[in-house]
Amino acid sequence: MTLSAAAPGPAVTATDSPLPLVALPQTELLTVNEHDILRIQDGAGPGVHFKPLLLDVEKGEWVVLAIFEPGTRFPLHYHTGPAEVYTLAGSWN
Repeated sequence: MTLSAAAPGPAVTATDSPLPLVALPQTELLTVNEHDILRIQDGAGPGVHFKPLLLDVEKGEWVVLAIFEPGTRFPLHYHTGPAEVYTLAGSWN
Protein backbone atom coordinates (compact mmCIF):
# COMPACT_ATOMS: atom_id res chain seq x y z
CA MET A 1 0.00 0.00 0.00
CA THR A 2 1.40 3.39 -0.95
CA LEU A 3 0.14 6.72 0.21
CA SER A 4 0.42 9.78 -1.93
CA ALA A 5 -0.18 13.35 -1.00
CA ALA A 6 -1.46 15.84 -3.50
CA ALA A 7 0.46 19.06 -3.70
CA PRO A 8 -1.48 21.90 -2.11
CA GLY A 9 -3.08 24.32 -4.52
CA PRO A 10 -3.44 28.08 -4.35
CA ALA A 11 -5.08 29.25 -1.12
CA VAL A 12 -7.12 32.37 -0.47
CA THR A 13 -8.62 34.09 2.56
CA ALA A 14 -12.36 34.31 3.16
CA THR A 15 -12.27 37.57 1.20
CA ASP A 16 -10.43 35.91 -1.73
CA SER A 17 -7.04 37.48 -1.03
CA PRO A 18 -4.24 35.16 -2.20
CA LEU A 19 -2.11 33.57 0.51
CA PRO A 20 1.44 32.21 0.36
CA LEU A 21 1.73 28.44 0.75
CA VAL A 22 2.78 28.74 4.42
CA ALA A 23 -0.51 30.50 5.16
CA LEU A 24 -2.89 27.70 4.23
CA PRO A 25 -6.04 27.67 6.38
CA GLN A 26 -5.47 25.58 9.49
CA THR A 27 -8.35 23.14 9.00
CA GLU A 28 -5.76 20.40 8.46
CA LEU A 29 -2.36 19.65 9.89
CA LEU A 30 0.24 21.80 8.18
CA THR A 31 3.76 20.47 8.11
CA VAL A 32 6.47 22.98 7.29
CA ASN A 33 10.09 22.11 6.58
CA GLU A 34 11.99 25.24 7.55
CA HIS A 35 14.82 24.22 5.21
CA ASP A 36 12.42 24.80 2.28
CA ILE A 37 11.66 28.39 3.32
CA LEU A 38 13.87 31.24 2.20
CA ARG A 39 15.66 33.14 4.94
CA ILE A 40 15.05 36.89 4.86
CA GLN A 41 18.48 38.36 5.57
CA ASP A 42 18.61 41.38 7.90
CA GLY A 43 14.80 41.58 7.64
CA ALA A 44 14.39 43.00 11.13
CA GLY A 45 17.69 44.88 11.31
CA PRO A 46 21.38 44.08 10.92
CA GLY A 47 22.10 40.51 12.04
CA VAL A 48 18.42 39.65 12.51
CA HIS A 49 17.14 37.18 9.91
CA PHE A 50 13.84 35.34 9.81
CA LYS A 51 11.80 32.71 8.01
CA PRO A 52 7.99 33.04 7.90
CA LEU A 53 6.52 29.69 8.98
CA LEU A 54 2.83 30.63 9.21
CA LEU A 55 0.92 33.74 8.16
CA ASP A 56 -2.77 34.19 8.94
CA VAL A 57 -3.70 37.61 7.63
CA GLU A 58 -7.30 37.50 8.78
CA LYS A 59 -6.47 36.59 12.39
CA GLY A 60 -3.41 38.83 12.49
CA GLU A 61 -1.29 35.87 13.58
CA TRP A 62 2.12 34.97 12.31
CA VAL A 63 4.89 32.60 13.28
CA VAL A 64 8.48 33.21 12.30
CA LEU A 65 11.76 31.50 12.97
CA ALA A 66 14.11 34.32 13.93
CA ILE A 67 17.87 33.95 13.71
CA PHE A 68 20.00 36.42 15.64
CA GLU A 69 23.70 36.61 14.82
CA PRO A 70 25.96 36.47 17.92
CA GLY A 71 26.28 39.92 19.51
CA THR A 72 23.24 41.31 17.70
CA ARG A 73 21.34 44.08 19.45
CA PHE A 74 17.62 44.22 18.82
CA PRO A 75 15.94 47.61 19.26
CA LEU A 76 13.14 48.19 21.74
CA HIS A 77 9.85 47.28 20.12
CA TYR A 78 6.26 46.48 21.04
CA HIS A 79 3.79 43.75 20.12
CA THR A 80 0.13 44.52 19.51
CA GLY A 81 -0.87 41.09 20.81
CA PRO A 82 0.56 38.09 22.65
CA ALA A 83 4.05 36.90 21.73
CA GLU A 84 5.51 33.48 22.42
CA VAL A 85 9.29 33.37 22.20
CA TYR A 86 11.43 30.26 22.46
CA THR A 87 15.23 30.30 22.44
CA LEU A 88 16.50 27.25 20.52
CA ALA A 89 20.20 28.00 20.90
CA GLY A 90 22.32 30.67 22.59
CA SER A 91 21.22 33.01 25.35
CA TRP A 92 19.88 36.50 25.94
CA ASN A 93 21.99 39.10 27.72
